[in-house]
Amino acid sequence: MLSGSVEFQQTIARPAVCAGVGVHSGKKAKLVLKPAPAGTGVVFRRTDVKSGDTAIQADAEYVSDTQLGTTLTNDDGVSVAVVEHLMAALAGMGIDNLLIEIDGPEVPIMDGSSAVYCELLMQAGLQRQSAPRRRIRILEAIEIEDGPKRARLSPSDDKFLTLNARIEYDDSLIGVQEMALKLAPGMFARDLAFARTYGFARDVDMLRAQAHEFSNKLYTISGLLQLQRIDEALALIHQETERAQAQMSFLMRHVADAVLSGTLLGKLTRARELGVTLEIDEQSSLSCPLTPTGQEVMMSVVGNLLDNACHAALNGPHGDQPTVRLFFTDLGEQLLIEVEDNGAGVLAEHAESIFAEGFSTKTGKHRGIGLALVARLCRQHGGAVTLEESELGGACFIAVLDRSLCAEAATEPAPS
Repeated sequence: MLSGSVEFQQTIARPAVCAGVGVHSGKKAKLVLKPAPAGTGVVFRRTDVKSGDTAIQADAEYVSDTQLGTTLTNDDGVSVAVVEHLMAALAGMGIDNLLIEIDGPEVPIMDGSSAVYCELLMQAGLQRQSAPRRRIRILEAIEIEDGPKRARLSPSDDKFLTLNARIEYDDSLIGVQEMALKLAPGMFARDLAFARTYGFARDVDMLRAQAHEFSNKLYTISGLLQLQRIDEALALIHQETERAQAQMSFLMRHVADAVLSGTLLGKLTRARELGVTLEIDEQSSLSCPLTPTGQEVMMSVVGNLLDNACHAALNGPHGDQPTVRLFFTDLGEQLLIEVEDNGAGVLAEHAESIFAEGFSTKTGKHRGIGLALVARLCRQHGGAVTLEESELGGACFIAVLDRSLCAEAATEPAPS
């Protein structure tokens, strides 16, 4: 709100309540929005958590995860997830100070947009406060790139933020979309709040596998606590936390493509469910993001080779200790993927037929598709797949793809 050249902080005039279901956890949660004094900022408070600091400041330094949503975590490890739709509504409506009480781990998704929260705030009313609002002025251009994603802040003499956005997907339902909007008072609620979140079917299997594994771990921890075996429960929590952090750290440091990272995370989870030790060679790396086509090809090639290797390892001579190893790199002129297992290997008489569609050493219908698809994709994209003996004792499949599937390579000018 403006008074001459001074902007003053705002909160809501009266409390507001809503409830819904979290899109990832599936858990119900109730939100109680309450006015807060000037200078408070936006603070979440987990009313279902009974120990430790339950207040979580909505500040960039407390952002702990941005995979499929934004999660805030305080110093005591108390978190709240999928805050982005509510936070967008607060920013768009000009709310500086607010206490948000929530009785669950995740902010309800509502209709997938900020519109419901904007309506809730309008019903609560806005209350001007006596303290002036602090603003950050952009004095020079700031740009951040993360793979194919790019954000840029540029100086402007206008007192309102002008937003220019563009999304581009190799998907007919989304395609290329652009918009430009000046966020003057009232514009967010009218023109932007109804924009809805979306997801891809390729993410569903990964999320289901992760949810299933986490559910099993929680049941185990719950059982240990009921048996008063506190030390074992704490040890399991510590072990799982370290493992998850190590995996995420490796993928963030070594894999520049988010879709491939998600695929690998899902396969790691699925392998653990099957009882297979899936090792990713620490020398593996993907230094640049993939094109949309590259993402689809890599998901299919890596996914099918890993599925095949897990099956072979589980049914091989070392079925009590099934092991699969993955190595990949984009160094050099091509993309290279190696997947090996400690299964029974491939008989010499089958080596020529293993990549033929319909051929399989497995029993049952709809077999002999995965390796044939891998071979076809490799041929279509300037490469090939070959079979060798693995150091682990089973089979080693080596897939080679043209580096044009990398986004940087696809945009480089051809040599003259």
